[in-house]
Amino acid sequence: DQLSDAGFMMLVGMPKAGQTLEQVEQLLLEQVETLKRGEFDENMLKAIITNYKRDLMTSYEDNFNRCYAMALSFVNGQNWEDVVTKLDRVGKITKADVVAWANEKLNPESLVTVFKRQGEDKSQKKISKPQITPIPSNRNSQSEFLAQIAASEVTPIAPRFTDYERDMDIVAMENGLELLYKQNELNDRFELVYLYDFGTDSDPELSVVSSYLSMLGTDNKSLAEIMSEQYSLACDVSFSPSKTNFYVTISGIAENMPAAMALAEEYIANVKGDEAVLAEVKNDILKSRANNKTNQRASYNALQRYVLYGSDYVERTTLSNEELMALESEALLDKIRNLKNYQHRVLYYGPESSRNLVKLLESNHAVADELIPVEYKSTPTLPVTEPKVVFAQYDAKQIYYMQYTCGSDMFDVALDPSVRLYNEYFSGGMNAIVFQEMREARGLAYSSYASLGQGNTCYEPYYFYAFIATQNDKMQQAIEAFDEIIEDMPQSEAAFELTKQGILTNMGTGRTTKMDILWKYVGDKRFGITDFNRTEAVYNSIKTMTLADVVAFQQSHIKGRKYAYCILGDKNDVDMKYLKSLGAVEFVTPRQIFGY
Repeated sequence: DQLSDAGFMMLVGMPKAGQTLEQVEQLLLEQVETLKRGEFDENMLKAIITNYKRDLMTSYEDNFNRCYAMALSFVNGQNWEDVVTKLDRVGKITKADVVAWANEKLNPESLVTVFKRQGEDKSQKKISKPQITPIPSNRNSQSEFLAQIAASEVTPIAPRFTDYERDMDIVAMENGLELLYKQNELNDRFELVYLYDFGTDSDPELSVVSSYLSMLGTDNKSLAEIMSEQYSLACDVSFSPSKTNFYVTISGIAENMPAAMALAEEYIANVKGDEAVLAEVKNDILKSRANNKTNQRASYNALQRYVLYGSDYVERTTLSNEELMALESEALLDKIRNLKNYQHRVLYYGPESSRNLVKLLESNHAVADELIPVEYKSTPTLPVTEPKVVFAQYDAKQIYYMQYTCGSDMFDVALDPSVRLYNEYFSGGMNAIVFQEMREARGLAYSSYASLGQGNTCYEPYYFYAFIATQNDKMQQAIEAFDEIIEDMPQSEAAFELTKQGILTNMGTGRTTKMDILWKYVGDKRFGITDFNRTEAVYNSIKTMTLADVVAFQQSHIKGRKYAYCILGDKNDVDMKYLKSLGAVEFVTPRQIFGY
């Protein structure tokens, strides 16, 4: 990185199981020496320029990045002309220039090595509980500065809502696939996605596939050759699962898209397994799993999943260590080779016309004559019928706490405005109730938030949760404070008006563009909404809503619910008698919540 006063080059490595930090350091330094000796293909420089061009295209599609580039130019005292012509200058750099620079700059005298070791430094004294000073709430007050801003006249920016008929095309292809198409009229970058409606929830073995594929070649190309070819094309090919979907993504410079598509198809058809590589992948996953159990955030996420979806879900969607080690290479790779047999959608954002794109897909994308239909499935959160406490032991001076409830209120698009306004007013930012009450007025939290959420489809109920990270001995205060503001929500007309205007301003200035239009369509379709603009309906409704509407919504949809209390903390530092007063207490182990 080149900073204003100086620059630095950073190499980062993380050891595998059984590998020392010193060994990782040596591997990195060996690569530096390879660079200094000039042991690299000069054609790589051309590929670097092409990839740099692609990265700039991607970055400058975003208005923030454009402004940030101008701000950096000013802060660093650079002429704007030098910034925008950097690509031209970089293109003139030769291999000899790189080798000379490496030998001048990358010497032992300029090297600093930092090791992050696991252990306990007993030589230092630690503060067991830092003092948090409460700050009086003043949500009904205005500073003179705010009053001046509020009184100023500003011409509002007119909103522009997504219209699927206007902003994208849907093409039914002859091979049975649906193409969601959005033309890129800004630059020469493209993104092509094959979207499959199954993921790790239905097949947990897919969680291993992407890691395994990233380390394999094909029958006639090594991994290094494939990576070099992708880099030369300034295109990327990736395979990645989520809980409910599997994605094959091809992206890069549009002129190289046919070659990148061919490379992806060749890889899918001819990927070659390697049991030794698979064993290495398994060991990496085992090490990552062991690390997760020592990480507070990862442990909380696992506990949260256990509470929201249940033990059966954890077992069903997670490979045990024994199941992981029993995986076989060919069985995993067949999941990729057989992708052509399943129904899927194609999403495209790029400069190619839809007609030419269909021709490219028909000639480059292998699809079976008879496609196996796939139904999108999502797991709803569990109902809470009786109060309960789920406690997981973690040795720390800070607890992670969540209270969660889910009833029978099914998704209703008519509630969108109320849900949006309530969430923003109650926990949308520093002006919201949760932040001001939990963090400021009561000095209870390092972090806290709450939200009424919805599932992934129209067939799932709403669920509510509140989270706080606080000191162990403040657990009871935090729970009682949350119960108080959830049940009897503080009311402030001033805070409400700020919230309301903030939502309207954000919606008025916000724009759904590029690939996001296609993803928005995919999401809305899961709720059965493609001919109705949810965003516009929310905007128009919120303009006339009042604080009384938010209070009425809170009274009917939030107040008086029964909760599951989810706590990650040290049982030696918390009042277990108090927890038992909240409901039946279930103690869970790392094996139960992680599933391994």
